Amino acid sequence: MRALAMGIQTHEQFSKILAKVEPSLRYVAYETLRPMLNGPSFKVKPLHEYETMSAQRAEREQLPTVNADGSLTPFSPAKDAKTVANEVLALGAAVLTCGKCTVQERFVGATPVDTRIAAKEVGWVYDAPRASWTCPKCPGGGKQKQ
Repeated sequence: MRALAMGIQTHEQFSKILAKVEPSLRYVAYETLRPMLNGPSFKVKPLHEYETMSAQRAEREQLPTVNADGSLTPFSPAKDAKTVANEVLALGAAVLTCGKCTVQERFVGATPVDTRIAAKEVGWVYDAPRASWTCPKCPGGGKQKQ
C-alpha cells in the first residue's frame, strides 16, 4: 500500500484509484491510504469529495455503469427532479380522489389508459355525468367492503 500511496501526486489520481475500489470497501481503502498521503505537499480531502470527482468524471466521459452481476449499463445522463416528475406523469400516473368520501389513491400505468384500468380493477368507478370517481368503499364503488 505504501508503494501505491507514493505514486499518488494529485487529487485526481487518488479519486481514480478510489473509484476502482468496490463501493463497500471504498471507505476502508480511503482510511488506509489517507495517513500515507497527508503531508506538507498533499492535504487529503474528505471521501465524499473524491466520490463527487469520480461521478463528475463519469458523466463528463459518459462512462458505463457496472451492475452487481458485472454487466455494463450504457451511460445515462443525470436528470433533475422536474424531468423525472414529468416522465412519471407521462407514464400515466394519477391520484384519484373519491367524490363521496375524499379518500385518495395513486395509480401508475404505462399509459393514461393503463392507469384508469388499474383503478377500475381495484373497484374505482368513474361517474361520467358528475365527472368524478367513487372509491370501492363508498356506495356506488365497484368492490364494496362489507
